[in-house]
Amino acid sequence: MVAQKIYQAATDKSDRLRYGVGNGVEPLLLVRRLLPSSWFGGMLRRLLT
Repeated sequence: MVAQKIYQAATDKSDRLRYGVGNGVEPLLLVRRLLPSSWFGGMLRRLLT
């Protein structure tokens, strides 16, 4: 899975810098993009404690 993403990133013609790897990461990346960073950080802290 990780090797596939590395290959995709290396051969992609876009200027994209980050690629999500893992199960269920796409919704998390969407939330990260939509929320202010302080809200997202607070949400992660609550989820991980």
